[in-house]
Amino acid sequence: MTTGSSHDGASRRASKIGNRKRTLRLASEIVLNDHIDIKGKPCRVLEAYTKRSLRYFYTIDILTGYIVWSIVPTSTKFVIPDVSTDIYQLIGISYKNHSVTLLHLSSDYTRNDIFLPEDRQLRNLMVNGFNDDKIVYVAVVSSLGKDAVYRVQVDDKTDSAISHVVANNVGFKE
Repeated sequence: MTTGSSHDGASRRASKIGNRKRTLRLASEIVLNDHIDIKGKPCRVLEAYTKRSLRYFYTIDILTGYIVWSIVPTSTKFVIPDVSTDIYQLIGISYKNHSVTLLHLSSDYTRNDIFLPEDRQLRNLMVNGFNDDKIVYVAVVSSLGKDAVYRVQVDDKTDSAISHVVANNVGFKE
C-alpha cells in the first residue's frame, strides 16, 4: 500500500561518498519537517513553496536555532542528513572554554566535546541548575558530524528521575 509520501519512490537516491552513505532528494520533493543540508548546516524545513520553477525554503538550523532561508531551482538535489538525539546528565562545566562534561544515561561513558548552547535561555538553565546542585539533563542533537545541546531539564529529585527521563523523553523545555 502506498502512502503517497515523498520519502518513498524512485527519486530518492543514495550514493557512496567515502565510507558513509548519503541520501539525495530533489528540492521539489522536500516537505515540511524534513531535514536538509544547506551549506553544511543541518536544517529542519519550517516552510517550503514553489514559485516560477524556484523552491523557497524557510528553515531552522537544528544546531544553533538560527533561521536559514534558501532559494534554489526545483531540480537542485539536497543531501538528507542523518539526525540523532541522545540524553545526558550534566556533571561538569568548564567556564574557561565553555565546554560541558556529560554522562550518557543509558551507558557509562562521558563526553567533554560539547559546548554550552548559544541560546541564552538554555545556557542559563544549565549553568544555574548546575550551580544550585540540581540534576540537569540535556538532550544533544547530532548531525553532519556536529553536536549541540537543544533541550534542557532541571530536576530537584534524585529518585527515579533518570528512569523517567530515559523511558519517556518528556518534560524537556526547548
